[in-house]
Amino acid sequence: MFLAISDCRFLGRFTLTFLRRNRPNPSYFVYKNKKMFRTVVLMATAAWLGAACLFVAAGVQEVTSPLIDSATKDVLVSRRFPMFYLFGFVLLGTSSLAAVGRALAEKSWFAWLPVVVLAFASGLMAYDYAQIYQPLIELITPPGNERTETFTALHRLSTLINMAGLALTAIGCCTSLSDKQKPAVH
Repeated sequence: MFLAISDCRFLGRFTLTFLRRNRPNPSYFVYKNKKMFRTVVLMATAAWLGAACLFVAAGVQEVTSPLIDSATKDVLVSRRFPMFYLFGFVLLGTSSLAAVGRALAEKSWFAWLPVVVLAFASGLMAYDYAQIYQPLIELITPPGNERTETFTALHRLSTLINMAGLALTAIGCCTSLSDKQKPAVH
């Protein structure tokens, strides 16, 4: 009986010592994957910039087309813009989280700049959706309503905010390009 208890104590001490020395370190994961985080930031921001430009190009062509009546344009706007904002939130959220991972790995103040810029771009998009897009949709419901001065002012403000958000996304993408590596010694 004494032998079995002492064996259990030894095994317990050995296991605790092993776990203390070999525990998984989350910062090791972050450090080893900083290039992956940078790649995710670049891909997500580039995808958002490309998708937003394509969406605007297609949307402007439809809205300015004389072949489509006002009611149909209103229906198209009310169906397409929620997907625009959802896609933007997903891509900007992904790039912001990846930028946080990269900033934790870099351990420099400059690495936090993309995080701040992308978070601000996400905040602008959230503000645009809640405070501008929702009232715009109420103004065109039911489809075919006349465009009021309020509609025109909100639409202009939404356009400016979206351009600022895309510019901030491009800045966040560009600031995440830096890679502080030590020069190789020959």
